[in-house]
Amino acid sequence: MTRTFTVRPATVADAVALGELNTSVQELHARVRPTDFHAPDAAAAASYFRDRLTAVTVLVLLAEADGQPLGYLYAEEQRLEADAFRQSANVLHVHHLCTHPDRRRSGIGRALMTTAEQHAASRALDTLLLSTGSFNIDAQRFFGALGYEPYSIRLIRRL
Repeated sequence: MTRTFTVRPATVADAVALGELNTSVQELHARVRPTDFHAPDAAAAASYFRDRLTAVTVLVLLAEADGQPLGYLYAEEQRLEADAFRQSANVLHVHHLCTHPDRRRSGIGRALMTTAEQHAASRALDTLLLSTGSFNIDAQRFFGALGYEPYSIRLIRRL
């Protein structure tokens, strides 16, 4: 299949598009875990991205075709020092991966993740780390197909 989109680093000028793309993912999280996640607010998300896009340790990628945003990836570099319990690690922590609902299963997520992996390698980062909700089976299958494996399990008890 011919790739009909490009992936590029996002800029502050893309903040509104990122906020709008975020609404589908945010809606899923807010619906399933309303005690943890806000309802979608594209303007608030755009403001958040506008602030984050200027940080040197942040990577935001945008997939687009003919100027139309199709998906994004938001990640952050983390350099973890060794201590008495763990080894050091140079991590790219993927916080968000989003594909427009109408364009899922078209290679956009895979292309965003591949570009993030290339970025990590160019920055001497040795690990990509991400988490997904226990309810998000589709995401778990997707990441598994890319070679990601379970690393830890987070548990919660509300009081």
